[in-house]
Amino acid sequence: MNPLKRIYCRTFQTGLKIALPFLPYRKPKIVGSVKALPEAIQKKKCSKVLIITDAGIRKLGLTRRLEKALAGADIPYFIYDGTVANPTTDNVAEAIEIYQNEGCDCIIGFGGRSSWRFRPLPAQEARQRWQQSSRTRRHAINMPSMIFR
Repeated sequence: MNPLKRIYCRTFQTGLKIALPFLPYRKPKIVGSVKALPEAIQKKKCSKVLIITDAGIRKLGLTRRLEKALAGADIPYFIYDGTVANPTTDNVAEAIEIYQNEGCDCIIGFGGRSSWRFRPLPAQEARQRWQQSSRTRRHAINMPSMIFR
């Protein structure tokens, strides 16, 4: 590697390492039970939920308890089960379309690693589109997104 490029890279990495504790990160709310999700969703004043999972998990019925908890609290939801092992941009576009067409304002990633890697992508893309279409950024920044484990 070029010595100047190497010095630049190491300086950049050191700068980020020093700045990392001072960056404004949101701490995700960890909800220990599916039964507690409706309360957390209602506290955030979300009206409709998009659940991102894969077809195998849905076929096994693992999302039923979550669906019952949301239905019991009268929180409408929509399930996107098209997540694949390595999500593509087409998958993200499908989820964004569902998110916007169904009027969702909250995303729950349910399942394994693919769902967790995939979950923030539609939220980020929708937020960016919202910022581009909105005249003021204030509305886009206040758009809620929830992270559940």
